[in-house]
Amino acid sequence: VLGDRWASICRWTEDRWVLLQDVLLKWQRFTEEQCLFSAWLSEKEDAVNKIHTTGFKDQSEVLSSLQKLAALKTDLEKKKQTMDKLCSLNQDLLSALKNTLVAQKMEAWLDNFAQRWDNLVQKLEKSSAQISQAVTTAQPSLTQTTVMETVTMVTTREQILVKHAQEELPPPPPQKKRQIIVDSEIRKRLDVDITELHSWITRSEAVLQSPEFAIYRKEGNFSDLKEKVNAIEREKAEKFRKLQDASRSAQALVEQMVNEGVNADSIKQASEQLNSRWIEFCQLLSERLNWLEYQNNIITFYNQLQQLEQMTTTAENWLKTQPTTTSEPTVIKSQLKMCKDEVHQLSALQPQIERLKIQSTGLKEKGQG
Repeated sequence: VLGDRWASICRWTEDRWVLLQDVLLKWQRFTEEQCLFSAWLSEKEDAVNKIHTTGFKDQSEVLSSLQKLAALKTDLEKKKQTMDKLCSLNQDLLSALKNTLVAQKMEAWLDNFAQRWDNLVQKLEKSSAQISQAVTTAQPSLTQTTVMETVTMVTTREQILVKHAQEELPPPPPQKKRQIIVDSEIRKRLDVDITELHSWITRSEAVLQSPEFAIYRKEGNFSDLKEKVNAIEREKAEKFRKLQDASRSAQALVEQMVNEGVNADSIKQASEQLNSRWIEFCQLLSERLNWLEYQNNIITFYNQLQQLEQMTTTAENWLKTQPTTTSEPTVIKSQLKMCKDEVHQLSALQPQIERLKIQSTGLKEKGQG
């Protein structure tokens, strides 16, 4: 019954670990997208504020401002999918968390993004109107219709360039702050490997933390437990290779993200936690292997001691059954011979007794240590 309850607790622990790991990964993805989108919005907000809308000296300055506005409008059009992606990540995370307080905070974040997005669109429209007004006032020959045609022409040109670029192979991405250039397949494989290793460690710890390890016994059969622990020891080499691969992948991702100005703390922390847990697991496994060796030595010692006790008891019982002293020379001679044989057999046990003394001392010292 105790074993079943322990197994149930271990399964529950593993299920909770897998769930928490899934929540952590979803939270990391949402946070990364959130930070990148916030940085992008800040960049575009700053760009809009820097566009000149008044005081133009000639038509080239007007065209330059219009081109900047058109480029920003194109960027906004391309970035609409990011808002949808954030909403999708938000829903995935909330479905896993099921926490009202967190849901309210995340909704507030999304509302803030939506408000900033709307403000950015309004600023672009306002800037276009201001440019049109400034040009109409300063240069009557350049009517508002002409300005709007120019805006349309520039916008169309930008859209054609964007479409053409999307149809071709993507050029090397520019080195921009907070721009993430991470191979999603490597990240996905890393997440899977980390989760798999944590799951294997959890299952192994369930065996290594069995109540059977609580006390030592003088007798018993530990072959099943020993086989389970040895199986973990055999699997450890393969898992260690996977750990090394995961650590190398994590290091490569961290270096790549740092070079791009992206926060890589989540990946670095996940890798460090896995390596730290691996060290603790290896220590526990080593302790259990030593425990099994010590337990086996105890059982072997008491088995040998029991054999000696049986042989001594047999000799004592034989001595008790011998007849009392007799005057018959033949009987005396026969008894003397049998006594010598018994003494010889008992003397032959002396080396084994000495070995058991040494083993007993060693077991005591190890047990006290």
